[in-house]
Amino acid sequence: MKLVFYLEEYSRSYSLRVDRFLDAEDFKLINDDLKSIYIFYDKELKGWKIPKKNALESVLFITRKFGWDVDLGSIVVQEPTIELETKFLRRGKSPVFEPDVLRVNLFKYQLEDVNWGLQRNRFFIASDPGVGKTIESIAIFSQLAKQNLIDSLFILVKNNLPFHWEREIVEYSNVFSEEDICILTNKNKKYFFEEKRPRIVICPNHLLTDVLDCYSNFNLKKLWKKESIGLIVDESHEFKNLKAQRTKALFKIIDSFSYRGLLTATPAINGFEDWYHQMKLLDNGSISYSEKLFKLDIAKKIGTKYDQWGIREYNTDRVEFYLNSFKPWVVKRLKVDLPEMKTKQFVKPVWLEMSQKHINLYNMIKKLYLEKYKEVDGKQTLHEIENKYPYLIMCLENPLMLLDKILDDDKALFKPVETALKNWKLDDHNKVSYLDEFLLEKVKHQKEKVIVFDNHPKTLDLLHARYPEYRPSLIHGAAKLSQLERQKIVDRFNDKYDETKVIFLNPKTGGTGINLNKACKYTVFYSTPDDGTLYRQALDRTYRISSIWDSFVYILTFGKTLDEKIMKRNLAKADLNDFSFKNDINKEYLLSQI
Repeated sequence: MKLVFYLEEYSRSYSLRVDRFLDAEDFKLINDDLKSIYIFYDKELKGWKIPKKNALESVLFITRKFGWDVDLGSIVVQEPTIELETKFLRRGKSPVFEPDVLRVNLFKYQLEDVNWGLQRNRFFIASDPGVGKTIESIAIFSQLAKQNLIDSLFILVKNNLPFHWEREIVEYSNVFSEEDICILTNKNKKYFFEEKRPRIVICPNHLLTDVLDCYSNFNLKKLWKKESIGLIVDESHEFKNLKAQRTKALFKIIDSFSYRGLLTATPAINGFEDWYHQMKLLDNGSISYSEKLFKLDIAKKIGTKYDQWGIREYNTDRVEFYLNSFKPWVVKRLKVDLPEMKTKQFVKPVWLEMSQKHINLYNMIKKLYLEKYKEVDGKQTLHEIENKYPYLIMCLENPLMLLDKILDDDKALFKPVETALKNWKLDDHNKVSYLDEFLLEKVKHQKEKVIVFDNHPKTLDLLHARYPEYRPSLIHGAAKLSQLERQKIVDRFNDKYDETKVIFLNPKTGGTGINLNKACKYTVFYSTPDDGTLYRQALDRTYRISSIWDSFVYILTFGKTLDEKIMKRNLAKADLNDFSFKNDINKEYLLSQI
């Protein structure tokens, strides 16, 4: 039904009226749709009542969710704008980086980035993994500390990286020492301000909420007795979800920080809307409207079966507008553009066929799903398919996972799958056969080291046990390694004379914060992460600015399956993430792929 709505102004609200008479059935359909977005019919106004403050949000939602036209008449509804023009520029003379604050020399582009950051009291470094975001931020805050522009520094990091950050600061900075640094733990989270007033506090993300809960009125400046505090948020994409407790906790104390630096190579790889809360962390007033209005502004079509605010199609012009608005406050360096980068990276999908036994099992699961759901919606997104048909994904990656993962409600229907798995062996998986030959050639014959990524601890455990002759190491969440143990594993792998030839990693726990390029050039994705952030971060573990040889990445993929779709989606996400600030790419195509 093609409808046109008219917006009419009243004293404190607008009335939304339709251009024709509606019978009871049509009225109910439209009324139910508008009720779902909390717009209700007002008998006195003889239309649907919209508060004036929500006018733009409501109009955009109606047009982009339902495809209806809204005639505004003489009413002017203010377009969303962004206020980043001069907000973060430093007033007066900016400090200039002095080389003696560091123990190492910076590359030319790093020196440019540091001085660029010193001109602002807010900055966002979104450069490639391995380009040096950590050392650049250490240089900026070391210079600020040397000139007494900050008294102290609060660093938020991923849960497995506090030790890494402490080591980097001690190794690189001439301004801070090991005695200046306190790493928050469950033991000292309540008393660290009372027992010791360090210059630098490194807080794992998961402890931030606990730290605030320890105090009835958490005032960072009063507790720390510091006036000017700097903030570094490493992997800032971890704070993209306002519903997460750690994000709520950070917003509670964000006004305590005079200087703020956000670091991540993947600010919005899974969806452009992920920029919203990260830019709000830079300055809460920079985007003055709600997250919902931001989503509506960057969307052409919005609303999915599972999320009424899920974006189905992006408005490329508005995405371009925001990218241009962010440019003065975001620096993004790509390794391919840097003359200092002397090596290259080669990413190659390896197309494999499933064994006949594997095909039979895969088809059996598809058939059982058809029995369960009777009919399949052909317009489902890949994300919806992954959520609705998880056993298909498990079957592709490692059928043995199904032994533990089939839900009780599904056990009767999927009984034939459990029976078939009794005869399943790891050798029946052609990715295992390929990996056997790959490791034989690269490790045994060519004496090289190899990284193998997989999403699941069970698969990593099986592969780790399969290759004892290569003295393999293993890092994944279920292994429960301490930060020190994890770092020792990394150091051994980076020693070209050490017997550890293969390291098995989970992208979630081993895909960030570690450099593995000192003795290794080969990476294999046994299965591809379904999260673009994890994929992009893991991709560059051997491809760093300090690399001395080319990096080779092999993505094992079963063609013409969901495996291929996940791989292609991640490649599109990586391209959009890496080249989003460039004008010579087809953003519309890449946005459609994610």
